[in-house]
Amino acid sequence: MSGDKGVVDHKAGLALNEKLSIGIVYSLIGVATLLGFAASAIIGRFSVLLGGLGVITYVFGLRHGVDADHIAAIDNTTRKLIEDNQRPFSVGMWFSLGHSTIVITFIVALIFATRTVIGHIPALESGGAIIGTMVSGVFLWLMGIVNLVIFY
Repeated sequence: MSGDKGVVDHKAGLALNEKLSIGIVYSLIGVATLLGFAASAIIGRFSVLLGGLGVITYVFGLRHGVDADHIAAIDNTTRKLIEDNQRPFSVGMWFSLGHSTIVITFIVALIFATRTVIGHIPALESGGAIIGTMVSGVFLWLMGIVNLVIFY
């Protein structure tokens, strides 16, 4: 391994500072998960529906995290970093953090937009599902084309 990474443990192939980085990432994920469940429990005391939605959202987020477009994006980034002789330990975490930040921002914007246009444009209800599917499909096609170009 590279000499500037610290002493390498030959069993795992990781330097001590790399093991610490991975431990910190897992700890942050664990703390965020516990905080999310605690928030759902606290909110659940005031509104069972909202507390339950917090748990359901978490479970759907786990399922959503293994969608093909997410796996492709993380895989491509990881491969590129490995090709550049970097150690991509936290690619998935940073992807997840960025993605969840964007999703939360869009949810807040959607709440305000929905309250503004409610009842004015009924076609908006069915169009949202179609647009979401098209965005994911186009992304998958683009990732496939990028992989073909890299392959050839």
